[in-house]
Amino acid sequence: MVVNFDFLDDEPIENVITNLNFRIDKTVYFGYSDSIRKYRETLESFLKKYCAGQEAEFIPVPKGKLGETLSIMRDAVQAERKGDNLVFFDVTGGEAMPMVAFGILSTETDTPIHIFNVESNRLLEQDDGAEFEISKVVPRRNTAFTVEMLVELRGGSVNTMQMKKSKDPENDEDLAATEKLIALFNGNAAGWSRLISVIHACLSDDGDGSFHIDYDTVADRYYSSNVKRIRRFIRELTDAGLIMLLSDDGDSVKFRFVSDFVRANLTEEGAVLELMTCLELRKKYGQAQAGVVIDWDSTAGDVDDVINEIDVLALDGFVPVLVSCKCGNQANKDAIYELETVARRFGGKYARKMLVSAKNMTPADKRRAAEMGIDIRVIDKDIQVRKYKK
Repeated sequence: MVVNFDFLDDEPIENVITNLNFRIDKTVYFGYSDSIRKYRETLESFLKKYCAGQEAEFIPVPKGKLGETLSIMRDAVQAERKGDNLVFFDVTGGEAMPMVAFGILSTETDTPIHIFNVESNRLLEQDDGAEFEISKVVPRRNTAFTVEMLVELRGGSVNTMQMKKSKDPENDEDLAATEKLIALFNGNAAGWSRLISVIHACLSDDGDGSFHIDYDTVADRYYSSNVKRIRRFIRELTDAGLIMLLSDDGDSVKFRFVSDFVRANLTEEGAVLELMTCLELRKKYGQAQAGVVIDWDSTAGDVDDVINEIDVLALDGFVPVLVSCKCGNQANKDAIYELETVARRFGGKYARKMLVSAKNMTPADKRRAAEMGIDIRVIDKDIQVRKYKK
């Protein structure tokens, strides 16, 4: 049996990265009583679900008492060093005192020590004097880390029931439409938010699959200057093959969207920006989802559920990349603080944060974002139109 000893850390990925990389049979977690109460249920559930029902044991140790901690740890290690068991010490994360204790025990028992660099998923083995190394005697697991796993590990859940299908192209037709939508967005980035808000507010469903927009309604709600812009945009949509123009008598325009996917992305201001950002990050990292709805307490359907939607959530290995997309005049401080809050809750210390904006931001908001470690991308400078493959 392969037994891994670890010390509970407040960064959840550090508690399971060895389990996700190697076929561990049992993990013994040392930790303070409050940490065990906080993480035990989540870790047991995670290991059972994603690591082949792996066994876990939790052993409390006192804070600030090296001698007593060392004695408890020594007894637990000796109890597992029996028969053909292979025992390893994992010092990824954790505090200084447990690492000292592991170092002492490693010297006493010739037990190999290893540590993972989470950002690179690189294994570092410190096995001077040890009889074997984990990389040479334990089979690899190589579990693909997913967005769902990330959220569950931090005590939440992805609420797929509330996620919109329009956030991801599902077939070749959607992919073709996506290219056209992105091209149109890049050609109208500065005014995209206004164009989509006008369509959303003034669009009338005719009940037979067609829709119409009355130009008087546009003029009344958004000033007459916007009528010309909408008529030009309708022509662009028609030329791109995103809508089928049925009539335009000067008073109103009637048309059909070529698909529900196109309609959804042309009636929500930030949809296309989120879509193109998601596809760009998926191309770069392999994993990315748009419009990820997270339930903070992991109990879907509760009346007091706290729900957040992350515009785009990508994974660079084990490192989450959280993105907020803004199409309006400015990405304001509320968006910055919201991104910081969600990143802290579901990204942790390794999270990368990005704010993608269709327009430039104020110097004050740029400074605020920089102070929080948020990378700012202005869409027309950083993302180009490309051919995407799912």
